[in-house]
Amino acid sequence: MVAVGSRSAHAADRWTDISDTQWAQVYGLSADQVATVAQGFADGSFHPAQAVLRGQFVKMVVSAFDLPTAAPLTPSFADLSPADYYYPWVEGAVAAGLVTSASGEEFNPAIPITREDTGSLLAPELAQRELKACGSIIGGRGDYQSIAAWYAAEGRSVLGYFADESVLQPADAAATAYLIYHSIVQGSAREGNLWLDPGASLTRAQAVALILRARALTFGPIAPKVPAVSALGPVEGPEAGGNKVAIIGSGFKGATAVSFGDKILAAQDFTVVSDTQIDVASVPAGTGSADVVVTTPRGKSAGTPQDVYTYLLLLGTGDAIVQEAIQFLGVPYVWAGDDPDGFDCSGFVMYVFGQLGTSLPHNAALQSEQGSPVPRDQLAPGDLVFFGSPAYHVGIYVGDGNMINAPYTGTFVRIESVDWSDFSGAVRVPVTG
Repeated sequence: MVAVGSRSAHAADRWTDISDTQWAQVYGLSADQVATVAQGFADGSFHPAQAVLRGQFVKMVVSAFDLPTAAPLTPSFADLSPADYYYPWVEGAVAAGLVTSASGEEFNPAIPITREDTGSLLAPELAQRELKACGSIIGGRGDYQSIAAWYAAEGRSVLGYFADESVLQPADAAATAYLIYHSIVQGSAREGNLWLDPGASLTRAQAVALILRARALTFGPIAPKVPAVSALGPVEGPEAGGNKVAIIGSGFKGATAVSFGDKILAAQDFTVVSDTQIDVASVPAGTGSADVVVTTPRGKSAGTPQDVYTYLLLLGTGDAIVQEAIQFLGVPYVWAGDDPDGFDCSGFVMYVFGQLGTSLPHNAALQSEQGSPVPRDQLAPGDLVFFGSPAYHVGIYVGDGNMINAPYTGTFVRIESVDWSDFSGAVRVPVTG
């Protein structure tokens, strides 16, 4: 016998207009999870496709994160009074620092909330939790004391994945980027691009899914770990020694030594900027390639293709192309990126050649049709090397079996060995610079 009020595998759906199976198949959620955020309407319906109102969304957030409601005698907004339904939840959000108000400002609880507004409500709560758990906002290259500081230092590049990032309201950009960084906001794919649709409204079902993703995010203290190098850059000057380089990775705090091959840097020649970055003031001179190794009390970084520093002898017809390209070592990979804020592979090549007066399409396969074909045994610095057929990746050859390229999401423009197993051809494109 099942007790009254309990639910079993054979119980009726929780709401009349969306089944428990639909919640699971479309949103990956159980009806019981959804009910912790939104209870639906008195007639038993949920209205999953209905635009969620500003007041409704705030109520959902306050309920989902177990924040206390509030009922001050003096309202924070001109259009809300203690008698209004959403008043205690809106005031609870104000008290928790999720909503700010100015004298005479209206909240507009009965109008649909936009996608970018939802980010500005969720991000402060998550940031407070991260600061409490970790002591800082943990970025990819450093630690910060606020979302704004993280965004100014590195968060802008996160938005470059989206075709419509330029229409984001400036006041909402940092919060939106923070939620993207933590995979809370994922955007939608269409027309070969990712889109944020920041000014569009959110349905009630979408709002619940967004809030539950945010609530599931957890933070914890960052445990000390063995150092690891993931990229080298940015670089000032040619990679021939004496130039500056940033070592990007993790576990760098307390670093006691940095070496390039068998050459150990003097203590004054490197600075530990954060757990994720070391700045080298002067690279020791050398030739060929050298593994960059970071040493801390917890051990040494293991050798990987990402820590290889390649010394360049900039000779030959590709000088101008290679010299131009190496200026952008360390620029983050950004899908569809085509400027120094972030590059994808063909966007990087297009930009470098554009700086030298040669126009190329922003597509690896189309770039492979430019210029003149070059046999593998006749490659020279500045030639374009391609991978896959049709080509899906492109790099700029720098000599000695190495190329400079923007590899993939999470990496930086870097020099690495050519993957001959996937090599599909090369071309030489003339430049005027």
